[in-house]
Amino acid sequence: MSSRTSSRDVQTTIEANIEKRHGTVFGPAAGKKLIVFVDDMNMPKVDLYGTQQPIALLLTLLDHGFIYAYEKDIIQKNVKDLQYVAAMGPPGGGRNSTDPRFVARFNTFYLTKPSNKVLQNIYNNIIQARM
Repeated sequence: MSSRTSSRDVQTTIEANIEKRHGTVFGPAAGKKLIVFVDDMNMPKVDLYGTQQPIALLLTLLDHGFIYAYEKDIIQKNVKDLQYVAAMGPPGGGRNSTDPRFVARFNTFYLTKPSNKVLQNIYNNIIQARM
């Protein structure tokens, strides 16, 4: 995501990767699951009301399992077999605080940057194992 990502962008991307199963039920191809990876989850800009619209759309999809179509008629699309993975950096420098109700839907891990000594040890072990 970026500061210019809209909820419509997110919905269009998801809809491009799902297909109609029956009635108002949509999902990835039969027998498959779709993993939605949200990178830079806290980048969308905060609107006048304090929300990030792409995050609000994903929160509705996670909590209720549906989105509304952007076509003439308002059609509820029930979306099945999606899994979500997200990544974000700490707030600041263009990154915003993200709705805690949305973040609470994920298992959260905080990783600190490894020191140069640790990185050197990791890469030395990889190189030694290959030779």
